[in-house]
Amino acid sequence: MEEIVDRAKKGDNDAFVEIINMNRLSMYRVAKSYLKCDEDVADVISEAIITAYEKISQLKESKYFNTWLIRILINKCNYFIKKNKKYIYMEGAELENAVNDKKVYSEKNYAEEQFYALIDDLPEKYKIVLILYYGEEFSIKEISKILDLSENTIKTRLKRARDKISDRKSSNISEKGGALYEK
Repeated sequence: MEEIVDRAKKGDNDAFVEIINMNRLSMYRVAKSYLKCDEDVADVISEAIITAYEKISQLKESKYFNTWLIRILINKCNYFIKKNKKYIYMEGAELENAVNDKKVYSEKNYAEEQFYALIDDLPEKYKIVLILYYGEEFSIKEISKILDLSENTIKTRLKRARDKISDRKSSNISEKGGALYEK
């Protein structure tokens, strides 16, 4: 991975496309945890990719590309939310469209749906930590860098998020890679 990032830093556009493709699903999951509408998610991801492309030469250590990219994405999501606070989204219409799609889900998709449904009503500060830790399998140290918080704060938020979930008698994600979310 570092080799591809180094090529991208030197201006190799194909290498940049390759590393973005490797991170596409991860970016979607993180953005979706912040934004409900897929169109908004796509817009924010596009903006994050453009920023990453423009600033990749400023990345100090290639091994931290994933952390750096997710940090850009989170900043873009937060900016989007702040900018669009005055709008109200029609969640009922989205739900009706989803039901009408009649999608067939694999077991993994079903587990992911359960995971996101389980954390959907958690406060944002807990939700993003759970997604980065369980969904994207970032380490506590990496999450600390992404969110610019201490490792102890990340550990505390993980614990509190687990407690909130277990209070609902749904503690299936209390261990990394638990029954609810398997890779």
